Order: sequence, then C-alpha cells, then structure tokens
Amino acid sequence: MKKTKLIAAATAGLALTAISANAATTLLSEDWQSPSVANNLRVGSTGGESSQGFTGWTFPGNNVNRISHHAGNAAPQDGLNPNQSLQFEWANSYASYDTTHNWASDDVYNVSFNATETSWSGNSDRYIGIRIRETGGGLLWQGHAKQPEYDAAHAGNGNSWSAAQTFSMDFSAADFGTVFQTGAGTEGTLLTFEVGGVTKDLVDGSSYANSNRGNYVDNIVFTLVPEPTTTALLGLGGLALILRRRK
Repeated sequence: MKKTKLIAAATAGLALTAISANAATTLLSEDWQSPSVANNLRVGSTGGESSQGFTGWTFPGNNVNRISHHAGNAAPQDGLNPNQSLQFEWANSYASYDTTHNWASDDVYNVSFNATETSWSGNSDRYIGIRIRETGGGLLWQGHAKQPEYDAAHAGNGNSWSAAQTFSMDFSAADFGTVFQTGAGTEGTLLTFEVGGVTKDLVDGSSYANSNRGNYVDNIVFTLVPEPTTTALLGLGGLALILRRRK
C-alpha cells in the first residue's frame, strides 16, 4: 500500500513538473502604451528624435517611425484609449530591443504581435519582418508576416483585413544560421530583437532590406519556451530513484 501511494505521489509530482515546464519566459512585451505620448510623436534618429522614453528600444533607421493613436480601423487595437501603436512610416524604419537573454542551443522561441498595413499605395503588398541577432553582432534568424490588404477593393482573392490581426512565429536556436544571410553565432551571447518592414517574401532571399512603408505593429511578445521533455525526463529519473530506494 505504501509503495502504491508513493508511486501515485511521485507520478502526481511528475505531472506538475511537466506542466510547469510549459511555462514560457517573457523576453520582451511591448504594447507601446508607456509612456503616454502625443499622437504621431516621431521616434528614431530622423531629425534628432530619440526613443522618447520607450525603455530598452532604439530606432536605428534614418527614416520616420511614429507612435500613433487610433481608435479603430487603421491600426491594431487593444481596447485602450488612446491606443498607441508603432507606425513604420517610411522605408528603412525599424525598431530594435536588446534583451537580457543569453541564448542556449536548446532554446525554443515564439514571437506574437498585432500588425496592419495602411491604405497607402492601395494594392501594394506589405510585410512585417522579425529579426534576431546577437547584441552588437551578426544576424541569427529572420522571418516575415504578409499583411492582408487594407483596401477591400484591391484585396484580391483570399485576402482579408482586420484591425485585430494577430501573427505568430515559432523558431529555435537550431534554426540560427539556416535562413538566408544569417549565421550560427556563438552560444551564450545576448540576443537583440528587431521588427520592421521588408519588401518581399524572404524565403528566396530576394530582399532582406528594412523597407516597405506603412505598417503598424502593436502588442509584441517575444518568449522563451522551455522544452517540457527535459524536465519531464528529470522527473522520471527521480521517480525511478525513489522506487529503487524503496525496494
């Protein structure tokens, strides 16, 4: 009976361990709400603007970024009033954030964000690009999300538009250096997160430039997702050890 109870307790502990292993560590969370700023405040290096109080962020491109207020329709919405979101107004504008995470070879990541395009240029396709690089160093990984057309009249088959569009990207340290123009990097170095516009589908390497004006982005969450199998195996090893000692 005691052995049965011990197995049940250890199994329950293992289940809790496996559940806790699924908890993600937030490396970056940004909704552009703090500080509260004037509508269309320029951020970045154009004309001498700074990060304007958005802690941890820099805006390295020599073109306009704005913190825009929109109650609906044109920009991602999060139910706040005013709703502040980042607008990449001109080509080559992007935002950069240095995380405090030293990457490891078994890291698994997720990036989620809301994004929309503006009505500028009607039927132009636009993309949001996510880039991960070593802080102060080379590019490790990059991906993109294609924006459905703003203007329904130019949408084309299969496209739709919503101010609540959410995008999600999953990748891991094993993917570092496998994408065009990226490198494997050095394990243990800090990561920098970048978001901006890109001109084309990145799969073929046809364009990796920061460009493609007119995108809004909001509610960015960059997370480290632990591997549940590692912790679960540790739990199984502990269970085996307990049972061996009880014999």
